Amino acid sequence: MINRTNKINMIVSFSKYGIIGFQNNIPWYVPEDLKFFKQKTEFHCVLMGRKTWESLPSKPLSNRIHYVVSSQTFSDSQLNKNVYCFTNIDEAIYHWKQNFSSEKDLWVCGGQSIYDLFLEKRFYILNKVYTSIIHEDVYGDKYFNIISLVKNFKIDQSYWIKDSKVEVLEWVKKESFNY
Repeated sequence: MINRTNKINMIVSFSKYGIIGFQNNIPWYVPEDLKFFKQKTEFHCVLMGRKTWESLPSKPLSNRIHYVVSSQTFSDSQLNKNVYCFTNIDEAIYHWKQNFSSEKDLWVCGGQSIYDLFLEKRFYILNKVYTSIIHEDVYGDKYFNIISLVKNFKIDQSYWIKDSKVEVLEWVKKESFNY
């Protein structure tokens, strides 16, 4: 086995106006973006809030270890050996480091409060941020904090998913940060 340090990354899709959700659902259906999400996160660990977990149409996502973070205790019939629940992000990250960091990346994948917490208070532990911009007009009630992203990260790569309306931006920390 190759000894490598695995990373904490963020992945998010939002509309051209920063919308990520409406009534606890994704307000678009773009198969190419779902395929991109699967390509990046499959065989790794995903960290999400309770509402994002509850919104998944099929739980758990196949071939992934799940970290669900919630300030409330909750029970779900879908909780199993590949799903871990924690009351805060630090506990979840500690568990990942102790159990999976040598073999799997950790992907932060929502929702709004989890994204906000990482972008505003824990941006320094993120390796990369992958944003998929969905070029559709949609209505929403949950938003991605683009200002916090731009404050701490810069675009490293930009490309379109072939034959789609999805633009992917790959962000890295600005070089002025030496952690």
